[in-house]
Amino acid sequence: MAKLEFTLERGGIVTADIFVDKVPQTWQALTAVLPTTQTILNARWSGRELHNQINLPEKPPRENQTIHASIGDVIYAC
Repeated sequence: MAKLEFTLERGGIVTADIFVDKVPQTWQALTAVLPTTQTILNARWSGRELHNQINLPEKPPRENQTIHASIGDVIYAC
């Protein structure tokens, strides 16, 4: 399991556990552009969530795709 950290400008760190064995190609594409500094938006209309856009040079295939996201999930959407 890998960890992905989001360091917030006003303080605090959000850490995500990434199950690399379930999304190996997505993780490989993402780590190719890390580390990165971006503006993260707080989208309150659907709950407390963070959203940012990462432009990947090559889009990974859909791995373990689902339409259900749970509290604490990190999702990737094309």
